[in-house]
This record gives sequence, C-alpha cells and structure tokens, in this order.
Amino acid sequence: MAEPELGPSRRGGLADLVRRIPGFRGYMQREERRESDRLQRSLLADELARCRRRLDAWARRAVEQARLDDLPAIERLRTRLLRLEDRIRGAVEGYSGLFAQAQIDERVLALVYEHDCLLDEWAERLVQSIAEPPASSSPQEPPTQLDAQAVEQQLDAFERAWARRERILRGTEQDILAGLI
Repeated sequence: MAEPELGPSRRGGLADLVRRIPGFRGYMQREERRESDRLQRSLLADELARCRRRLDAWARRAVEQARLDDLPAIERLRTRLLRLEDRIRGAVEGYSGLFAQAQIDERVLALVYEHDCLLDEWAERLVQSIAEPPASSSPQEPPTQLDAQAVEQQLDAFERAWARRERILRGTEQDILAGLI
C-alpha cells in the first residue's frame, strides 16, 4: 500500500518551526551556498585529477615508445596540476559562516559564482588539451606525442583564472569590486 502524501501541515514540525525563527531561513540559504561552493571546488579538482591521470597515460606511452626525453615535461605538468588541485580542494570557501568574523558581501558571492562558471569552461579546455593517448601502436606507426606546450598554456590560463577567484574573495580584485561600490 502506498504511503499517503503528507500535506503542508504534516510535512514536518521542525521545518515549520525553523521557518518561524527570524534569520534562520537566510542562514540555511547561505549554508546551501557554502555546500554548493564546496561541490564546485570539488568538481574542479576532480577535473584536474582527470588531467593528471591522462598525463600518467602519456608518460606510460612515452616509456613504451622509448621517448624518455618527454618525461620531464609531463612530470612538470603533473606536479603543477597536483599543486593546483590541492590549492582548490583546500581553498577558502566562497562563503563565510554565520559566526565568522568576516562576512562576504552577497554581490561578491554573485561574482564568485559567475567566475566559477568561467572556471568550468577553463577546466574543460584543459581536459581537452590533454587528449587520451591513442591505443598502443604498431612499431611501423610513428610515435605519438603529447603537445605539452598547449597543455601548459591551458594550465597557465586556468591558474590565472583561479588566482583571480582568490583575489575576488580577498577583496583585492579592484577592477571587479569597483563596480560594486
């Protein structure tokens, strides 16, 4: 037998009680934003981890093809990706909590979320710049190579975009913040 659907009066006394507490609704919305920010950063870091896994595959490919001179460039990219991934995972949240000393302006938060959309695009470009290496080739085929320079350019752009997000949250991105005053 299907459970009867609860009407608004029977949904939950706690939810009704919470709605009556002044300011609590706004607090819950901010907490949802905090969770959204954490999720966004996690997804960006996961994309960078995906890039690192692809670089691992390129490193294996270089070894298989005896192109050991390619390994230092690949390892430099891997190291940069890992550092950036850690920086993103451990970043300051795009929202300060209810009892935090420094509250972040709602307009700044809107800019951060807008900027996060751009970061999604940069992350996708970075992923695309590191295509999966082709399946193993026969000895007659020419060796395939990662375009490390193109990857480095995309990684530079992503790092600049991430640094800008950090400056927005610190309040030091003057060209953006000037429009809010």
